[in-house]
Amino acid sequence: MIDIKKLATRALLATALATAAHGAAAQTYPARPVTWIVPFAAGGPTDALARAMADRMGRELGQPIIIDNSPGAGGTVGAAKASRATADGYTMLVGHMGYMGAAPALYKKLAYDPVKDFAPVFRFPDTPLVLMVRKDHPTKDIKALIDFGKANPDKLFISNAGVGSSSHLIAALFAASAGVKI
Repeated sequence: MIDIKKLATRALLATALATAAHGAAAQTYPARPVTWIVPFAAGGPTDALARAMADRMGRELGQPIIIDNSPGAGGTVGAAKASRATADGYTMLVGHMGYMGAAPALYKKLAYDPVKDFAPVFRFPDTPLVLMVRKDHPTKDIKALIDFGKANPDKLFISNAGVGSSSHLIAALFAASAGVKI
């Protein structure tokens, strides 16, 4: 025997779900603010570029893009945070070769999988890396810097964004190629 009450309840529920799904599909994206996770500290080059792009894109999309700086461990902290976000298009990660390419090779266990957890949406502009020395340093060109490094193996120091970051890997490549210790 057919239970009319159950059938009617199910039909109403199905109609309500279909109507809600149609209403959600009819919304234009974005219907609310979008968050970009920048896994570096505020004020750095990636943050500055993200903020400039977010400002312009937010105006064009008609919704603000909120920058969420989540630094730590060369960007892996922010990438892990982004991997746990709801996959609804409202939380995005500003990708970087350090935590998307190098970190999986450097760390045995990451809280995210760059291939399985993320999909590229658009290419973010590259930020150049520049080798600089203090103005009062005795070296004035790359040859003099390499010669100085070879003659003073414990006197060259570098700054970088963390293990596996592009600034770390480029400095290590430079040191290995030049035969100097940093």
